Amino acid sequence: GNGKLVYCAPGEPISMVELMQPSLGWGEIIAFTMKYSDLYVLDRGKNAVWKIRGMDYAFGEDPVLYFENDIPQRMNQVIDLAVSEDELYLLRGDGTMIACLYQPLTKEVCTDPAAYGDLRPGREQQTMNFPDVNFIQMQATSPPDPSIYMLDANQGAIYQFSLRLNLTRQLMPEFNKDFPIPHQGPSAFVITPNRILVMGYGNVLYYAPVP
Repeated sequence: GNGKLVYCAPGEPISMVELMQPSLGWGEIIAFTMKYSDLYVLDRGKNAVWKIRGMDYAFGEDPVLYFENDIPQRMNQVIDLAVSEDELYLLRGDGTMIACLYQPLTKEVCTDPAAYGDLRPGREQQTMNFPDVNFIQMQATSPPDPSIYMLDANQGAIYQFSLRLNLTRQLMPEFNKDFPIPHQGPSAFVITPNRILVMGYGNVLYYAPVP
């Protein structure tokens, strides 16, 4: 929240570095993500997404604003962000999505709200709403299966979307007597580069290969 990065690696001491601040300082840092060697920081207090160029996981340059033209509405309600190739996704707390395509000549072009679709087998292609879902986190994954994964805290399920935000499947955890259902809902997840899904329930981690 104060613009410091903590680095952890097996067998190495924990290290911390402080990012260069914007000229007016940080507002309220909510989330960050990486694309290649660049860092993207969601600063809800400044209604901003900052991009910081990096090299070898070091980020010594000044932050620059992602949005050069129109800033999307209700940025103060955005809770997470994801980046895939030239697209930026911003998730609001009410489940609506902002999808922005960055083009060098026209700069960013945003769709707000971006429509969710359904491409699952046997389903009609249609625009979807998720009234009973509480999306709290998302992650973009790289090829060969580029996707947007979103965590529903209500069901403890992972929703997998295409980059066009079409729902392709749901991943539901199965617990057994050796690993009973946690008393609390999931608080976070990550899909590792070797496609292991890790979900956090409080201070307990569960993991499984992504099918």
